[in-house]
Amino acid sequence: MKINNKLGLLVAIMLLGSYTISDSAYSQPATEGDYSDEITTIKANKETLESAKEDMQNKNYESALTYLNAYISGKPKKYEGYKLRGECYYALRQYELARQDFQTAVEIKTNDDKFITGTKVVSAIVLGA
Repeated sequence: MKINNKLGLLVAIMLLGSYTISDSAYSQPATEGDYSDEITTIKANKETLESAKEDMQNKNYESALTYLNAYISGKPKKYEGYKLRGECYYALRQYELARQDFQTAVEIKTNDDKFITGTKVVSAIVLGA
């Protein structure tokens, strides 16, 4: 009888272990289609970015993500949206998503001609060229 109780307990623990958390703070980000209603009503402009920053200051990261997803969908070549969205994901402990957005922001920023030119000028000044 003790073996059956232990076996039943083991099966119950295994089933609980396979249960996945579906809380939105821990789930994968929604695809662009999931935000389609919100994205169409939120324009990708400076006010959208400011709204996201304000929500981040108030620690309302889910709302900030909505604004940032809209901003990124409208301006995919701007690094600021990815940087801020990475910060939101980091605050929500979605570290892999944060890493991906930070990497995208770095790639966009380093491919920017103005950034490269500015870096060369600073390097020349520092090196005394």
